[in-house]
Amino acid sequence: MPAKNKKEEKHYWRMVRNVKIALPYAKIAKEKLDKYESQLDGKKKRERKEIMKQVEQELLDEYSAELKSLTITQGRILLKLIDRETGHTSYEIVDDLRGWFSANFWQGIAILFDADLKSEFNPKENADDEIIDEIVMKIEKGEL
Repeated sequence: MPAKNKKEEKHYWRMVRNVKIALPYAKIAKEKLDKYESQLDGKKKRERKEIMKQVEQELLDEYSAELKSLTITQGRILLKLIDRETGHTSYEIVDDLRGWFSANFWQGIAILFDADLKSEFNPKENADDEIIDEIVMKIEKGEL
């Protein structure tokens, strides 16, 4: 990316570092979501809820410590990358899998940290999303 000045260059390389940290978790989220979506198809609401509680506990056991070590900026980028990978905002995913109440609860927590579970990934309208998209494509090509 051609940087106009030192400040923009520093911002770009900070974004590269943060995307490299957050991207593997977004990829894992997509894989897990695809896996569990097929398991939940045709299940009754009660069965879906029980399965999702088990899944949530497994994910917490496996990734809790790593996700807690993310910075707030990396968390925001992760939310954007999850939307990019899955095509659904984090809010929609939580709402679908855990229900309206949980989705609103976590949205409230996110707002406290100046984040938004409803934020959509839109590289055409958001400059940071455009940079994130460019970085992800370079990472996938092996250029970064």
